[in-house]
Amino acid sequence: NLEEIGMCSIAAYLRAHGHTVMIAQKNAADIDYRAVGDFDPDLIGYTIYETAKQLAFDSAEIVRNMLPRACLFAGGYYPSTNYKELFDETNLFDYVVRGEGEQTVLELCECMMGLRAAEEICGLIFRAGGELILNEPRSILQDLDTLPWIARDVLQDNQLKVAMISTSRGCYGNCSFCSNQIMWKNWRGRRVGDIADEIEYLFRAHHIVFFNFTDASFEDPDGCCTRMKELMNALAERELPIGYIADFRAEISRKIDAGILPLMECSGLIGACIGVESGNEPDMQLYKKLATVEDSVKTLKLFQEKFVTICEFININPYSTFEGLKENAMFLRKTGIASILEKIATQYGMYKNSALYQKIKDDGLLRDGDFSKYGYRFINPSIETFQTFLSGYLGRLHARYREGYKFMTSYLTRLECFLSFIQRMNPQDEYYMTALSRMREWKSRMNTVHMDCYDRLLDLAESGWDVDAAEQIAQQFLSDVYIQSCISFVNILTRTVKKHLIRTKNPYIQLIKSI
Repeated sequence: NLEEIGMCSIAAYLRAHGHTVMIAQKNAADIDYRAVGDFDPDLIGYTIYETAKQLAFDSAEIVRNMLPRACLFAGGYYPSTNYKELFDETNLFDYVVRGEGEQTVLELCECMMGLRAAEEICGLIFRAGGELILNEPRSILQDLDTLPWIARDVLQDNQLKVAMISTSRGCYGNCSFCSNQIMWKNWRGRRVGDIADEIEYLFRAHHIVFFNFTDASFEDPDGCCTRMKELMNALAERELPIGYIADFRAEISRKIDAGILPLMECSGLIGACIGVESGNEPDMQLYKKLATVEDSVKTLKLFQEKFVTICEFININPYSTFEGLKENAMFLRKTGIASILEKIATQYGMYKNSALYQKIKDDGLLRDGDFSKYGYRFINPSIETFQTFLSGYLGRLHARYREGYKFMTSYLTRLECFLSFIQRMNPQDEYYMTALSRMREWKSRMNTVHMDCYDRLLDLAESGWDVDAAEQIAQQFLSDVYIQSCISFVNILTRTVKKHLIRTKNPYIQLIKSI
C-alpha cells in the first residue's frame, strides 16, 4: 500500500539519464512475472528487508529462472550491512548496492554496457573467483536537489491515495539503536520550494490529498525548527486541502510551544509520530536519546491537543530491569500508548553495526549462529522468560485472528488519522467528531485492559514465573471475547463511516480504502 521510496528514486534517476525502467512493486502474490518477462530487463533490483527477505529470495528465484541472462542486485539497509550473510544465504544476487543507490546503480548500468569495470564502482559489492569484493564506499550525495522527483509508477499503477514524500536524508540525532547514521550519514535537505512544488503537483495531477513524510526527523537541521516552519508556511500559503504524517523528536517541546500549533494544523499536519522509545531514564541513556522522559511527556501533551500521536517505543531490551519496566508501564498507561496492543511487547531489534549492537556484542550477549534482529541474551533471565511469553502470546493472537488482529494495531492508528483528516475537511459535519470521540473512548479502554494484563504478568515474572498462571492472566484480559469485541467495534465503526461518506457524497470516500 506504500511506495518503496528508495527504488522509486533510483528509477527516476536512471530515466533522467536515458535508461528505460519498469517498477514492479506489488504484494508477492500479485507480481506480474509475465509482464516482467516481456520487458526483458538487463538489470533487476530488489530492496530487501530482513523481516521479508525470504519473499525477496522467492521472487528472485523465479526471475533468475525466467531471465537467466539478467543481472540481479540487492539494496537497502539489510544488504548494505549484512552483505556477507546475504551472499552466504543465497547465490541469486550478482551484486549488493551499499548505501545510497542512485549513482551506484547508474554506473552499474554503464558497466553492463561495457563503459566501465565493476571494480571501479564505489558502493558495489560482488563475488569474483570465490571471493567477496568490497569496493570503496560511495560518498553521500550532498545536494539532494540534483535528484529528480521520485518515479510515481507504484502510486499510479496501484491507484494509491497516500504518497510518500522524502524531504531529507540523515539525522542530527545519534541514537544507539538506529540505522540512520549507518545508512545516510549526515543530514541533508531539499529546498522547501521544491518540496511544496512536488506536493502541489501530486495534489493537482494525481489528486493525492494525504502524504507520509519519510524523514527521520521533520524539525532538523537546527534548534529553532527554521526549515520546518518555512515548509509549513509554504504549504499553508498554497491552501491545499491536504493532510500529512511526519516524524518528530521527543525533545521538540524544548524548541516549540503551543503557539505553533495553528500553523501546523493549517499546513495539513494530522499525525505526529514521536520517537519516545522509553519511559525510564536509564534506557534513554542506553539509547543515547537527546530527550529525557520529561521531554517526552511535554511533547506528547503538546501534540495530543490537536493531532493524532503515534509513538515509537522500545519497551524491552537485553539490559532491561524490573524497575525500568515498571517505569515504562506507568508511562504507557499514563500516555495511552498501550492502546496499540503490540506496544507492550515491543523489543529492541538489532541493526548490525549500530552502537547498541556493538555494545551487545562486546558484552558477550550475542547468540551463536547467523545474525538475527533478536539474536541476543538478556542480562536478567527472568525478563527474557517474561518477554518470550508475552511476544509469543501476541504472536498466537496474530496467527489466530490474522487480518482481524490489525484492527488492534496498525489499522487503528490509520483509521484515527483518516477520521481526523475527514473531520478537519468537514468541520460542519458533527458525525466525524462523534465517531472520533467514540474511537478514542474505546482506545482508552483498550489501553487500560492491555496495561492491567501487562502489570499482572510483570509482577508474576518478578515474584516467580509460572507459565500456567501466565496463561490464565493473559486469557483473562486478552480473551477471545475481548479480542472479538475490539475487532467488531472497529469493523462496525469503519462500515458506518463508509455509509456516511456515501450518503453525504463525500469526495474522500476513496481515501478510506487506502487504510
